[in-house]
Amino acid sequence: MNIVPTLDERRAYIYCPTCASVGNPEVELTRDTYQFRCMFGHSWDYGTLQKMIENGQVVHMIKSQVIERPSDHAKPYQVYMAPGTWEKINLRYSGRLHVTLGTAMDALADESIIFIDGPDVKELKLLGIKSGKDILSALKAARELEQQIQVLQKQVDMLAPILRAAGLQPTG
Repeated sequence: MNIVPTLDERRAYIYCPTCASVGNPEVELTRDTYQFRCMFGHSWDYGTLQKMIENGQVVHMIKSQVIERPSDHAKPYQVYMAPGTWEKINLRYSGRLHVTLGTAMDALADESIIFIDGPDVKELKLLGIKSGKDILSALKAARELEQQIQVLQKQVDMLAPILRAAGLQPTG
């Protein structure tokens, strides 16, 4: 369960475009009724900021921090991993770490999951397979080809006596 902290109504959560254009990109705008102002005196109204965005000018917003909490039914466990792995996982899945780890653990517990690792993954990628859907699609195509081969083999088997009688030997 993720929680977004209560927003401060005095903050605009937008950086000042004027300050950003002169090399000071992290000066925050504050709200003053219908105006947005920075600490250096630059002032903007909402309509002007909207027009800037519509015209393709960049107006950087300040991201609110998400406080992630595990679900109510989750319990903590101690897990060991290689040094640096925890930091990489935290960085990659910031804001959704608990749900991602929960999903990965559920997958590990699911007997229907197939894991592919190491050289097999490299070989699959070289063959153009990048996902489970690609694997399934390739297997379905292979099955269709096998069925077509069976149909063609039956046709060859039916024609074999005629070809032999004509003095021709079918190959295969």
